[in-house]
Amino acid sequence: MWYRRRPLRDLGIGLHRIGQTLALALVLAGVQFAITLWGYQLPRPVDWVPLLVMSLVVGAFEAVVAVVVLALRHERRLDRAAVSRAAQPHSEPTR
Repeated sequence: MWYRRRPLRDLGIGLHRIGQTLALALVLAGVQFAITLWGYQLPRPVDWVPLLVMSLVVGAFEAVVAVVVLALRHERRLDRAAVSRAAQPHSEPTR
């Protein structure tokens, strides 16, 4: 990605759809809360806020790493395909 001088936005990383991303995250978080924690007495925020922040940071890091790894594999596959196409003999057009 970097050696081709292309922006990270080509991989879908950026702030160009931050509103949709936050809305979907809130909906999914609400559904997950309703399914798993509805009816339980939650601890004081001082006990769970640090864990929440840590899990959000780790989740964001994992998402970025996954996108970069997939992009690099995709680029390698495209490079191999281009090399194999270039190595094939070209037929001369008939006149």
